[in-house]
Amino acid sequence: MLNTDLHNPNIKPEKKMTLESFIRNNRGISVCGGDLSEECIKGIFDRFQARPLELKEDDLVRSKVMVEEVSFFSTTSTFFGVNYVEDRKREKFKK
Repeated sequence: MLNTDLHNPNIKPEKKMTLESFIRNNRGISVCGGDLSEECIKGIFDRFQARPLELKEDDLVRSKVMVEEVSFFSTTSTFFGVNYVEDRKREKFKK
């Protein structure tokens, strides 16, 4: 859930989970209903933020979509003076 929340482009930046909300959401999950240490929770949060989980299935879907987009836009790459293939490449590079 944290991975999706942090890295899904469909979630607006102001709605993304913060460290504070992650700590709050994980209260009472330790042995006998206690809290995990803040260092432990922060470590988990930081690792997910730095390195998102990626599945091979997701990579296959992404590559298929890219191939379809490139093949579509390569036939009509310039429309009203805008090069869509180059724009899409720039967008993907920024991400």
